[in-house]
Order: sequence, then C-alpha cells, then structure tokens
Amino acid sequence: MRSPPRFMKPLDKELIRSLAASHQVLITVEEGSIGGFGDHVLHSMALEGLLDTGKVRVRPLVIPDRFIDQASQTEQIDEAGLAPHHIESTALRLLGRHAEILETYNAKEVN
Repeated sequence: MRSPPRFMKPLDKELIRSLAASHQVLITVEEGSIGGFGDHVLHSMALEGLLDTGKVRVRPLVIPDRFIDQASQTEQIDEAGLAPHHIESTALRLLGRHAEILETYNAKEVN
C-alpha cells in the first residue's frame, strides 16, 4: 500500500478509493480546524459516490472550534480529543466494539 497522504492538495483520489473499498472505517486526524483535510476527503468521497453504500464509515478528527487553554502540546492534544486513546476509541466505536472502549479508558486511567 502507498504511504498515507501528507498534503491536502493534490488529493490522492486513487488512494482514497482504494481505502474506501478495502476498509470498514476511515479516520482522518489533523491538528487543524473544521474545513481542512478531513472535509476535503469527505467531499471527494461524496462526489464519487463512495459514501452511498454505507459500507465505509468516515470520521474527521480535528481541533474543536473552541478555546483551548495554554498547556503543553500533549495536554492540548488530549484536550482537543486527538490523543491516541481518543483515536482508538473512535475506531472501536465505529467498528461496534463498545466494550473495548471502556477497557481503553480504564487502561489510560491506570497509567
């Protein structure tokens, strides 16, 4: 498989089509706000009809549209919901594996 996209434009539509055909879930993660890469991917997928069958679930994860207090980068990423455990929880929820989300949360609390 080719490497993940590193730039918004030009959008690698061939890669997106391939991922949509071979995965149940696609999650885009960016340290930007609404209207960025994830929205660009969703727009492209919608225009090509890749969302019509409901086979693939897509979630763009972005910095929320609210103020985040000054803190370390790690703390800000966690506050924004973009930490690894947030991404994992999103993936598990989309896959219908809700019980594992609690396990992930409990493991984070212990560490």
